[in-house]
Amino acid sequence: MIDRKALLRRNNPHLTAWDAKSPLSVGNGEFAFTADITGLQTFYREQRELHVPLCTMSQWGWHSAPAGENRDIWYRPEDVVKTVYESPKGKVSYASEVQPGNEEAYHWMRENPHRLNLARIGFLWEGREISPEELQNTDQTLSLHEGVLKSRFEIEGYVVETETVCAGAVDVLGVSVHSKALSEGKLSVLLAFPYGSKDISASDWEHEAWHTTAIESACSEGLTDVLFLRSLDKDTYQARLASGSYLKLSQIGRHAWIFASQTDRLEFTVSFSAEKTPEILDFPAVKADSARKWKAFWENCGMIDFQGSKDPRAAELERRI
Repeated sequence: MIDRKALLRRNNPHLTAWDAKSPLSVGNGEFAFTADITGLQTFYREQRELHVPLCTMSQWGWHSAPAGENRDIWYRPEDVVKTVYESPKGKVSYASEVQPGNEEAYHWMRENPHRLNLARIGFLWEGREISPEELQNTDQTLSLHEGVLKSRFEIEGYVVETETVCAGAVDVLGVSVHSKALSEGKLSVLLAFPYGSKDISASDWEHEAWHTTAIESACSEGLTDVLFLRSLDKDTYQARLASGSYLKLSQIGRHAWIFASQTDRLEFTVSFSAEKTPEILDFPAVKADSARKWKAFWENCGMIDFQGSKDPRAAELERRI
């Protein structure tokens, strides 16, 4: 009988340095969060410049932007002039190439709707962006059996340990951070929302006036529950930041906030929904839900175990399978 857990453990993705071409993700098939070596989306700018963006995406997360100089045009399929071709069954029409005078409609239909990056969640150091060169002793492992991304790094002598996980059945991200830098006010978390874009990052950070972010806050000394109401043209969704402890939330931009813990540990969840108010799950619940989902998946899928094989190709073949 195959020891499935042991097979997975020896094939867990493991990084000891930031690799921009190989970020790791947690997700459930309907929702995914892609992180860098810190366990969050700290090196967002560097990854975007290398065309390997860090995104938070869902199956329902799409956006359409209006066209025209005044952003007031919404094209329909029938507005696109099609190219006519002869076929054995007669003439057929396809929007296969742009026609003179119909460029705007053609490109608009090709680019809309586009995927939407729901949010960026990353670390800040003393309120500023962190560069990859500032980190030392980085270590990251994606535990396949439980779906948990475990990250460790050092910055200015402080150790930061992070666990990142996604719930198995709902669009909820869970994060746990342990570091003395939290209680000393050096380490904080950025939560920012972009406008939609057709480019590979699915994000537009330039046009802040084209979308809105309203908040409903219910913070107290023992609880944090903040609902972000997002509106992008005709598309809307909600994001909910929750923690079992009080998180001081500070707005640093039209669509950006930072928060931190007053102790050495920070646990929070961010849930997303297109239609209804997202439910609250705490970090332990998210982690347990992920473990249940992945345990059921791995115990019911096909596996091949090459442990003990003397063929030098066995380990790599097992990993690929």
